[in-house]
Amino acid sequence: MFKRLKSQSGLTLIELLVVIAIMVIISVVYYTNIQADKKDEVEQVTEQLLIDLRIIRNMATSRATFDMGGASPVYPPGGYGIYINRSGERIKYRLYADSGDNTGYDSLEDKLIADEVVFADASFDLLDSFNKKRIYLYFNFISENEISTDMTINNSRYVMVVEDPGPGYPAKGYRGVITVGEKTQDGSVLSNLGKLYVEFTPPDPGEDDGKDGGEIDPIWQ
Repeated sequence: MFKRLKSQSGLTLIELLVVIAIMVIISVVYYTNIQADKKDEVEQVTEQLLIDLRIIRNMATSRATFDMGGASPVYPPGGYGIYINRSGERIKYRLYADSGDNTGYDSLEDKLIADEVVFADASFDLLDSFNKKRIYLYFNFISENEISTDMTINNSRYVMVVEDPGPGYPAKGYRGVITVGEKTQDGSVLSNLGKLYVEFTPPDPGEDDGKDGGEIDPIWQ
């Protein structure tokens, strides 16, 4: 009596193609969800920054007084400012009343309005108007049309940016762009706060264009 031989188990070409197709679909869904999460985080940071910038801008334009340690509240000589610091993979900042030195936040002289606001889960880059990566920057609203800052100006605009470069070239990154002020022909600065969100392609690491953060997007200009 002959025994029937068992067929060897294995994947046919069609089954292999089905497995590959499923893996591709899972990867696309995963990447899409990750990208959506990163966009949400960028927008969360940008919106919070914009809210707090409006707070100190409004305090400056309304000439709000503040307890600077004297006999009575006064308008801060250096106006109201924001000091942003990128520490490791975190963006954090302080809002403060400036004593008049206009060099960023000084813990000995300036008065805190809001202590460090930290975005613990945000692994972003911090940039300014010329697309240069920054470790820290400050911006003070001294009066309705007068500011003090260490930010560079580009095409008459002061711009701060938070961005997530994503996995890197050639995949798309995502950034939130905040216009903090715009210089007029007479030299004054209009604090017309605005925002936009834009996808971008990080620079090719194999190409050195001599700029930190890559070329400036045309939409900024």
